[in-house]
Amino acid sequence: MDKVARINSIDFHSAEAKAEFRKGIIEWQKNFPEIELIISVETSDESLMSVFVFPDQEELDTVQRRQEQLAGDFQDKFGHLIKDRMVFEGDVGYWFQKIQYLKASYQQ
Repeated sequence: MDKVARINSIDFHSAEAKAEFRKGIIEWQKNFPEIELIISVETSDESLMSVFVFPDQEELDTVQRRQEQLAGDFQDKFGHLIKDRMVFEGDVGYWFQKIQYLKASYQQ
């Protein structure tokens, strides 16, 4: 399988900081149309883990270059909210999705 994924694990300074981040990050992610899938998992009141799937390594590299160009803007907008962040990347080895049960959506 050619698809690759990036997993971000983010800890925030507070539950309010996480809520503020979530409101802003949805708009921010429009800068990266190469992303095929985003799943955000609420791991605690003050943390989340997001899985981003890309068509291939070339598209992930394109996004990484754009992220580097926008790093200052990201830091200005979100840096004060984030306590710690870890990033993992790798090939997607398995993908199953049952569309008829996909009813989740972002709720404010």
